[in-house]
Amino acid sequence: MTEAKSIQRLIIVLVTVIFGAATSTLLQLFVLRDEAPLYRSVGKLIVKSPISQNVSGKLWQNQSKEYYGSIIETLESAEINRRAVESANVLTPEMRTCAVQVQVSHLKNSGAFNVSATGHEPQYTAVFLDALLDEFIAFQRAANGRFSEQPDAIVIQAHASPAVAVLGDWQETAFSGAITGGVAGLIAGLLLAFTFVRPEKEVPSSLSDMELSPATTLKTLPPSIVTNNRLLIWGMLFGLALSMLIQIVRLTSRPQEFRSLAKVVAAQGLDPEKISTRQINDDYYGTIIETLESSQLNSAAMKRVKIRNPEVTDHDVDLRVAQTKGSAIFNILATGGEPKYTKLFLDALLDEFMILRSRQAENAGRDPRKDVAIQERATAAFENIEDWSMPLTLGSVNGVLIGGLLGFFAKLFARRQKPLPQAGPAS
Repeated sequence: MTEAKSIQRLIIVLVTVIFGAATSTLLQLFVLRDEAPLYRSVGKLIVKSPISQNVSGKLWQNQSKEYYGSIIETLESAEINRRAVESANVLTPEMRTCAVQVQVSHLKNSGAFNVSATGHEPQYTAVFLDALLDEFIAFQRAANGRFSEQPDAIVIQAHASPAVAVLGDWQETAFSGAITGGVAGLIAGLLLAFTFVRPEKEVPSSLSDMELSPATTLKTLPPSIVTNNRLLIWGMLFGLALSMLIQIVRLTSRPQEFRSLAKVVAAQGLDPEKISTRQINDDYYGTIIETLESSQLNSAAMKRVKIRNPEVTDHDVDLRVAQTKGSAIFNILATGGEPKYTKLFLDALLDEFMILRSRQAENAGRDPRKDVAIQERATAAFENIEDWSMPLTLGSVNGVLIGGLLGFFAKLFARRQKPLPQAGPAS
């Protein structure tokens, strides 16, 4: 191919890449501009002497991290947010409400926490954050009143500030648009360049050239050999279509799943003075998880649901318990095929768990109120919608690879069936 043809192809590719990147970026920014403005309000909490002064070094760091993690988890929990919404609606019933996102960050090497609330209504966002801080302090005092002699270990250092407008994160959006558009432009440019700028066919200058090099000219090759690259392409397309069909059938044939979430907090997570060594904590936490997942507790929960709701049909519910890293909070996830029963089962499980733990504490001579507490009861069961992007992507890649491999072998077989013709003797 001549140098002029190469330059033409390069120009086509560059133009389409620039056009694709610019168009995608402008569309992303246009969508971002049309979004409703966001406003942010910030408050601050401070923990007074969270850990006993009798511990130091690495043990103190581990205990502090665990205690601070439970504070962040509680502030961002759905239960505290629900209480804040109810409190804000009571205080300002005439105010226009909106969804508010809460984020909590811990200031390093201190007991201070920044609590930010982001929403579309500036006045409501600030009112909501104040209500959230008040509800958190009330929850903490009630919990520590059961577990500790220090109910005021956490105080509000700064109430919610007036909500200010937040500039959209257009840099990330613009970069994402440029990358997406650039890749799409590159693919389109390569297709255009190799479709419209084709190399000229090689024409032999004399009869002797044709006779001396018969295998290098297109006319000497059988049509099946020239075009059997189609076998490779058709194999890849067939593999792609078949794999996509298999993945779609597999994903759509799965039964519906509904999930409900609840949370339990241990005494160590509410009272820093109760935090002990790492080994004791691991044993204590392991006992809680083992009890929650035990078949005995599951059977008791099923009986409790049947007694309280005889009209409800039993369904299988899968239960998983996971401890939030760096905290004494346990997330209990119930998954079932019927939303109402799944929620009822999880609530019954919490009740049976509290009864069992109270009985065990009394037998051991401990105060049952200073063991564990329900931080958040079962949420309304929501449908678990699986993300199709990863299964379809993996299926497409595997299908293309397998189809391409089959097409390659088919191409080799076609070559063996129709070998190149031998050149005759020169006349």
